[in-house]
Amino acid sequence: MRQKVGIIQALQHDPELAILDEPSEGLDPLMQRAFYEILDERRAAGRTIFFSSHVLSEVERVCDRVAIVRAGRLVALEDVHSLLARRKRDVELRTDGPLPDLTAVPGLSDLAYLARRPPERSTRRRCRSVPGRHRQRPSDRPDDRTGSTRGRLPRTVRAGMNGALFMHLWRANRGRLLVVSVALLGWGTVLPVIYDAFGAQFRQLFESGAIPSQFAEFGGGDIFSLSGSVAVGFIHPIAVSLSLVFAVGFAAAAIAGERQRGTLEVLLSRPVSRRVIYGTMAVATALFVATTTGALTIGALLGATLTDRTAELGAGNLPLLWLNGVLLFGAFGAVSLAASASFDRLTPAVGVALAFVLGSYFLEVLGSLWPNAAGLQPYSLFHYLDAQADLAGLPAARDFAILGAVIAAAVAYALVIFPRRDLAAPA
Repeated sequence: MRQKVGIIQALQHDPELAILDEPSEGLDPLMQRAFYEILDERRAAGRTIFFSSHVLSEVERVCDRVAIVRAGRLVALEDVHSLLARRKRDVELRTDGPLPDLTAVPGLSDLAYLARRPPERSTRRRCRSVPGRHRQRPSDRPDDRTGSTRGRLPRTVRAGMNGALFMHLWRANRGRLLVVSVALLGWGTVLPVIYDAFGAQFRQLFESGAIPSQFAEFGGGDIFSLSGSVAVGFIHPIAVSLSLVFAVGFAAAAIAGERQRGTLEVLLSRPVSRRVIYGTMAVATALFVATTTGALTIGALLGATLTDRTAELGAGNLPLLWLNGVLLFGAFGAVSLAASASFDRLTPAVGVALAFVLGSYFLEVLGSLWPNAAGLQPYSLFHYLDAQADLAGLPAARDFAILGAVIAAAVAYALVIFPRRDLAAPA
């Protein structure tokens, strides 16, 4: 509806010059046809229309002259018929006599002479038809070229992720991932060092009553023990903000951002299903979250090593802490990715994801600081990150199960809603 209103605003006063940026994006086929008829009327009336699009068939249908921009530079400016005439074509010529010399033909390139193949012999296979014992071999199936059976999708479509898309996401985000990981590594190192230097002073300060005792147990951690300081480090706003760069920032923009930029249709125009696109985005989100959480965990180990408190930390249980953190921020990533699959614009997707995270964080902080609101903490996902119990080797299986259930629910929702959404490109 917003796209239709924008088209009406641009053309209702019959301007001499109209500049339209991908105006047909999001329109259904009937509206696209009506829009093309309006453009034909404006062109017949002598109006000038600048029209940008990445859909070549649309450009061929609408435009008289085409300008191609590559890397910010104008590389071609011709009429549509001239560009179509220059389009590359593959021609296969078969002859019974001697091969002619085609090297002098203008515009011919990549010329290859192939030897004549001998006729294939027809072979007949004898097989016994025994009831219950005859099985058709994969090579006997006429549609076995993609490794699929009849009535099923090819193997490349049934796969859970697309390798080329995943490598593109990795190359586009590896610099940001390095910066965030280094920052979290430094932050994880700082907390044990602060505890080693000022832990006793903090204890005396809180025991004197100068600061309310509730602030000493923020988010299930404390500053009176090494494991407690590590727990505070995981739940601190600095660590949470850095971890959400990928859990919310990347995940919420993964699909909605592509849709807003108009590049999702390019992905869907290839033999890649929507579920494969979602699966690739989910795997990338999980990898980024696991890497950043690992950097924070390694930072805690590094800080304990620098202060000679590795034994007190319980380093052997750090994998439990890492897994708990991955499940927490993975749950936020799954919810953000589900929101991204539900909207065509980045702003509402990010808004829903941030509202979910901030609401969860508010309930945990409120329950930590106000005893009367402690009953609200179970409604916060942060409540199920118990770093002290993880480092003690006594994690609650319920915490892991609840976070895993949130991830499963968000993934199931996205896998149902995203393929059924009405997009301009086919699924």
